[in-house]
Amino acid sequence: MSEDGVLWTNTLAAGMSRKRASTQARESVRKRRGLQSLRHIRGRTGSAARAAQASEDKEENTDEFDLDHAFLEEVLPALPTDTELAVWVLRAAVPRNELKELADVVPVVLRTQLYALVADHVLLDAHLVELKKKNIVVEMALFGRSEFDTMVVLREDLEQLSMQRVERAHTSKIVEHLQKDKMCTRLFFKYIGHAPMQPLSTTGAELLEAVEKSRTDHALWASTSLTNEEVVHRLVRIGLLIMRHVMDEYWFSVPGLSAMLQWIRAGRKQLFKMVRNSSFGQVLVSSLERRRVAGSKLDATFHIRDLVGLGQLEVIRTPGQGALLRCRDDVSARASLNDLW
Repeated sequence: MSEDGVLWTNTLAAGMSRKRASTQARESVRKRRGLQSLRHIRGRTGSAARAAQASEDKEENTDEFDLDHAFLEEVLPALPTDTELAVWVLRAAVPRNELKELADVVPVVLRTQLYALVADHVLLDAHLVELKKKNIVVEMALFGRSEFDTMVVLREDLEQLSMQRVERAHTSKIVEHLQKDKMCTRLFFKYIGHAPMQPLSTTGAELLEAVEKSRTDHALWASTSLTNEEVVHRLVRIGLLIMRHVMDEYWFSVPGLSAMLQWIRAGRKQLFKMVRNSSFGQVLVSSLERRRVAGSKLDATFHIRDLVGLGQLEVIRTPGQGALLRCRDDVSARASLNDLW
């Protein structure tokens, strides 16, 4: 695939999605023009006939406008936004079937990758807020360096695969532990990580308070009894929480993601060096995509999108060769890059 097809997939995807609505709207216009042409061929004569024709045209055009307007109001909101399309494209690009380390891990999309695919970042941020309000996606901290250095996962993926990992982690000989972990996982999604606008982190006191409130759910607690501290400890062990040793802070997380986080960190460093050390400090995207990134099992395209969205690499369009990648050499780029590994 060419570099244009890889880096800017959303342009094609969004165009295909909106083309259906525009095609039907154009078809309605063709029908209206056809009716007008047919009436012209019939050729009414006389002032009375022309007046009647004008009145008929006005009523019909008004009716057709109302129909077209109603059609667009109904269809356009149902079309996916560029942000939704980008999330699905990037989610599908995670090589879960090729890498055993990711086989049972929730597909993760980096916010920086979304920035690389969607040109309007303000609109993208607004779309992400709406998706979080609808409980479609969950946003979590990646390395905690920046509020924009985050990862986005589908909430349905996170709930389903988290429960599957819990079930696979236990054998039939320890059913009691399995039931406790399953209960803690359900508790997390219902009482801790359930809020649509859930922040990226929480404190130990807030966690214990949420667990205490869940005790009114007798159906949830019927099968087992745990202390509030034991629930938090199990959620850390399952991987839904990461304990930070700063002010008793906990991050929300994705279970089993440690290998991928190591690859992302290594990939950022190595790919940036590959571009910086290339001839003239720039390299063709198509050439870079074919290379292997040391320290990472993810393909170069994954890391290219990440660094472009971070603003560490810039894309330069050329008329004959295709897109080039070049490192940003300004002071702010170097300063922020030092925080990435």
